[in-house]
Amino acid sequence: MNLTELGNHKVRFVRSENVTVTLLFDKKGRFIGEGRSDCSACDEFNKDKGRRVSLARALKNTKLKKSERTLIWEGYRTMTKKPRW
Repeated sequence: MNLTELGNHKVRFVRSENVTVTLLFDKKGRFIGEGRSDCSACDEFNKDKGRRVSLARALKNTKLKKSERTLIWEGYRTMTKKPRW
């Protein structure tokens, strides 16, 4: 499984057609949350937007502290050379 480290946590983004799913794991690799983003057939698919929405939903469903969520978002913003929003 291909995991991306964001802060002290690991994330896997899975995309299929117009659906993006984010799987969130703690630093020991235990599953702690999932978020899903669906793109309407009328909309143009945007990989980054789908990831942001599904990551936000995954974080909403966890009991992580704000400081931990902040580290995850900072990790997401800097995970590629192209700056995120």
